[in-house]
Amino acid sequence: MTDGTTPVFSTSLHPLSTFPGSPYATFVVHGPIGLALPRAAKAPVRPRTPAPLPQPVARLAGLTVMRGAQRRSPNENVFLSTQIKNQDIIVRARTEPDHWSVWTHIVWQCDGGRQITGSPNGWAIPRADLRTYHISASLGHTHANLTIFVVKRQAGKLVSAQGTPIKPRGGGRMINIYGEGETDSVKFEDYALEKQYQVAHYNHRKLRPLSREPVTSKPPDGPGLPDHCASDICMRSTLLADITIAEIRRIAGPGCRFTYANNVESTYPQDVLNEFREAREIEVCEPHSTFIAVVIEFP
Repeated sequence: MTDGTTPVFSTSLHPLSTFPGSPYATFVVHGPIGLALPRAAKAPVRPRTPAPLPQPVARLAGLTVMRGAQRRSPNENVFLSTQIKNQDIIVRARTEPDHWSVWTHIVWQCDGGRQITGSPNGWAIPRADLRTYHISASLGHTHANLTIFVVKRQAGKLVSAQGTPIKPRGGGRMINIYGEGETDSVKFEDYALEKQYQVAHYNHRKLRPLSREPVTSKPPDGPGLPDHCASDICMRSTLLADITIAEIRRIAGPGCRFTYANNVESTYPQDVLNEFREAREIEVCEPHSTFIAVVIEFP
């Protein structure tokens, strides 16, 4: 200093909390320098709603008839049932999905009979009277209908009261698939298709040969059956599985006659007509009140 005194420097800073007399934060926000940036208002957060899962559309796939046989005609929805007192024809709907919650929406219409008690999927039609019934079912935008004729029971000309052939064609091998000896009198041979069913159901000492074994195989498994060797094939009260259908086609010769009989509650006689559409229907009958028989002939 010019006056010869020693200068004294202060190491303390002016507090920044105020600037001249104003809070520093207020100065930054409202001061003329524009130190603070404007804050944009936050948009409200919208709640996210999960997308609904697609629901299956219920539809009616068709109608199934128990105690009745479908007739082959230009109209596939014609069924034939024989007259029996104190017994009903049962009609059920095939739905997709096949569930009770869907069945409750089925709307039935019929000029006779009644809805089955305790079940929304089923209509009972009496067999006591000789008449024609028209029945329909609706589910949403899908519909199905059919006609059922109740006629007098026919014993059948080609099937016995036991459900076995009585007038085979002959001229080739005559095979009873899973037979128990009931057709021995008309010269049929009993055969099995699968090893697990080789032992006869009623005669455990009897081992049936297996049709799919080589023709040179020795008993008890052989000999097998050659292709297209049979002039007559029959089955009674036996499951109509895919393996059986394929084997019948393999062993059936030209003009082979196939006779199938099962309980009236079974849908297998109807399956014979549906599966072997290349064959000609010869006879559909109920030779006994407890079962139905179908006779077809291959080309």
